[in-house]
Amino acid sequence: MKSEEVLSSFDKTEYKKRCAMSRFSAVFLIIFTVSCSVSDEVCVENTDCPDGMECNLETGICEEISGDTGNTGDTGDTGDSGDSGNSGDSGNSGNSGDSGDSGNTGDSGNTGNSGDTGNSGDSGDTGTDHISPSIVSVSPAENEKNVTLDKTLEITFSEAIDCSTITAEGVVTIDDSSITVTCGDDDPVITFTQVWDSDSRYKVTVKGAVIKDKAGNTMDQAKNWYFETVDLTTPFVLKDESLPVGESVRTDKTIKIVFSEPVKPETVKISLNTVEVVQTPVITEDDTVFEWSPVFELNTEYTVKVLDGVEDKAGNLMKTEDGHEWTFKTAAYNIYPVVNFYKALIPLTKEPVCDNSANAFNNTANFEVVDKTTTLAVAGAITCDTGAKTVKFVPATQFAKDGEYTIKIKSNAQYADSSTIGAVDFIMDFHFEMIIDDDFESGSAGWEMENNWEIGVPNYNAYSYKITTAKSGTKVLATGLTTEHRESASYSAKSKNKFVVEEYDQYYVEFWAYVGLENYMDPQCAMLVKIVEETTPKIESVAMTVWGGADLFGDYWINSAKQPNKAVRGKSVDNTYSFFDGVIEGVTTSSGKQFELWFLLHTDGGYAKAGIYLDDVKLYKTVF
Repeated sequence: MKSEEVLSSFDKTEYKKRCAMSRFSAVFLIIFTVSCSVSDEVCVENTDCPDGMECNLETGICEEISGDTGNTGDTGDTGDSGDSGNSGDSGNSGNSGDSGDSGNTGDSGNTGNSGDTGNSGDSGDTGTDHISPSIVSVSPAENEKNVTLDKTLEITFSEAIDCSTITAEGVVTIDDSSITVTCGDDDPVITFTQVWDSDSRYKVTVKGAVIKDKAGNTMDQAKNWYFETVDLTTPFVLKDESLPVGESVRTDKTIKIVFSEPVKPETVKISLNTVEVVQTPVITEDDTVFEWSPVFELNTEYTVKVLDGVEDKAGNLMKTEDGHEWTFKTAAYNIYPVVNFYKALIPLTKEPVCDNSANAFNNTANFEVVDKTTTLAVAGAITCDTGAKTVKFVPATQFAKDGEYTIKIKSNAQYADSSTIGAVDFIMDFHFEMIIDDDFESGSAGWEMENNWEIGVPNYNAYSYKITTAKSGTKVLATGLTTEHRESASYSAKSKNKFVVEEYDQYYVEFWAYVGLENYMDPQCAMLVKIVEETTPKIESVAMTVWGGADLFGDYWINSAKQPNKAVRGKSVDNTYSFFDGVIEGVTTSSGKQFELWFLLHTDGGYAKAGIYLDDVKLYKTVF
C-alpha cells in the first residue's frame, strides 16, 4: 500500500497518536519510512505547520523549508546523485523516478549536502561544426541565354565562407582567367560585377578543395558552368574583304560582300551604279558571304553599295555607316598578266610585233613596269615571243614583296596583223600579299611538325653528307638538325598560315633547300610540296623549278613504283642551298574551307641520310 493511501485512511488525531507510538516501538507502519524526528505535526495545509516548516501535501507531514532545495541543482545530471547525500539512507531514493521531489529527499537527508551541485553537469558540450560548405545556386544559371550585359555574377553557398579562401588567385575564373570576387564575412553570397560582351559565351569555374567555411571545413565540390549574353551587336560589312577592287578588274569577276556575323539573307540587297541588283546571290552556309555575278563591260567604272536594312539573326539592324560603298573599274582589255616576284608575263590575244621598232611590244617606250612609290620605271629586260603570243618583263632585282606597281602598255603597241592594242593604254596595278614569310629565326610558332621535323641550327656531317649552315640567319626547318631522317615513313611539317584560292588568283611558293636524300640512281626518298584542304590533298606535289641547274626535282619511286608526280629528291653539294619556286594553279578552295602548305617527306627502308633542310620559305598572292 502506498503512503498516500495510508495517510488517507487516518484522520489527523489518529495519525499523531500512531506517530508517537512509533518512537518507542520502532514499528514501521508503511513501506516508506516516515521520520518524526523533525516534527510531530501532521498537516493538510501549511498553516498546520510551525514556523519555518511547510506541509508536504503528498505525505501530509510538516517539513523544514529548504530554500526550494535549489531544485536539487537540476540534480546536476543527478549530480552523481550527490552520493544521494547519503540520501538519508536515500529514502530508497524516492524511486528517484520522476526525480521529482527527490524521493521525498528523506526528510531532505540533511539536503544531501546539496549533492555538491553535481558539478553542474559539465554544461553539456555545445558541439563542433564538421559540415563542409557547398554551392547552393548560381546566377546567371547554367546554360542561361540572353543574359543582360550588366548582370551581376552571384554564387550562393550553404553558409558563410572564409573570404581569404575564395578571393585567392585562380579560385574563381571566367574563361580560365582569374577574377577577384566580392565576399562578406557573414554573407553566403559572393558576387562579381563587370560589363559582359554582347552575344558572347562565358565559362565560370569554381575550384574545388580550396574554399573553406568559418570553421575551416573544406568544400570538396568544384563547379563550372556556361551562360550566354544577349545579342545587341549590330552587323557590319568587312570592307577589306569586299570585292572586286582596283582599276583593271576582270569582266568575269563577281561582287563579294562579307558580313561580320550571320545575317538574314532576305534583308541583304546591293545596288550597282544606283540600280538595285535583282539577281539572287550565292550565299555560304553560315549566311556571312554573299556573291553576285553581274555582267561587266570593259573599261567601265562601277559603284557598289550595300543597302540599308540588313539584319542579323537576332534582328539587330546594321547601321548605315557600317555598310559599304566603293568604286572599281574594269580592265580596258581582256588581257590578264601573270605576275610573281620575278616576272610580269602578258598573255596576248594575237601575235605581237617583237622587233624593237617604234610600235613593237618590246620597245621600252611602249611597255614598262612603274614603281608606284617612286613613279619611276623599274629596271629590267623585256622578252617578246611572237609564237607564244606573250611579252614578258623580268626585273633586274625581284619585285619588292611590299611594293606596289603598275604595268603600262601604250595603245600604239602593234600586233603582227598591223592592228594596235586598242584606243587606250593598257594599265594594270599589282602588289603582293604575303601568306608565309618565314626564315625560322623566331622558332616554330607557325608550324605543326611530325616526328623529327624540327627548327634550329643545323649540324649534320656523316655518310658523305654535310650541312652545318643556314641559307640566312642561323636556323632552318629540317628533318633532324643533327640526326638522320626517319626510315620507312611519311611525315609532314604543316604551316599554320591558311589561305583561300579563288578563280584567277595567283599564288606562289618558294624556298631554299639543302637536299640530303638518296642519290640519283636510287630515288626512293622524296619531299612533296603539298596543298591540302583540311585533310584532303588538292595538289599532291607542286611543280617546282630549281634555279641554278641543280638536279633536285624530278621522278621518285615508292616500292619500285614510279610516282605520277615529281618531287624534291637527290643530293645537294655540301652546305649548299638551292632555290625552288612554283605556282599554285588549277585549284580553288571549297566554300568555307582553307588551304594549308605541307612539306611531306617520304622515305624507304634503306639506310637513313641527312634529310631535308629548308630556309626562307615564302607563300604569297599577287593582287591586281
